[in-house]
Amino acid sequence: MTIIQKLAAMFTDKFKFLQKEEPARDRARQKVKLLQQLQPASDFQQMLQRERERAEQTGQEFSLLVFELGEDAANYELAQKLWQVILSSPKAGFSEAGWLSNQSLGVILPNTPFAGGRKFAEDIYRLMPEATSFCSYKIFTYPPQQEAEGEG
Repeated sequence: MTIIQKLAAMFTDKFKFLQKEEPARDRARQKVKLLQQLQPASDFQQMLQRERERAEQTGQEFSLLVFELGEDAANYELAQKLWQVILSSPKAGFSEAGWLSNQSLGVILPNTPFAGGRKFAEDIYRLMPEATSFCSYKIFTYPPQQEAEGEG
């Protein structure tokens, strides 16, 4: 075997190894991209506090919709899609979204009672039926009145 053949074989082996690693890298890139698009948990907590103060001053309620994504890394790919569905919904222009934790995505819905929060969650599930297989949701209202969980 000549040096050129050995180099070609080494390159081919390295290329095959990199091809096997690519899906994992893609998932990692998608997770980073999603993390960058959404407000970090600390910023989202501040937005939530501001909304709470606004609600107290105006007497208007708001809903917090929490999507529990679970621990599976593949859920980040689906969470990316979920985020896009949330952004494309008609209510998105009036809401704020971000991370509550590593596994929870929150959406603040100003001037939205419990029923409106449930409708928003059901609309998201209707637009993305596969969401029911990887996440569940909870709705909280402020001032506190009701809390409910969605199956999924």
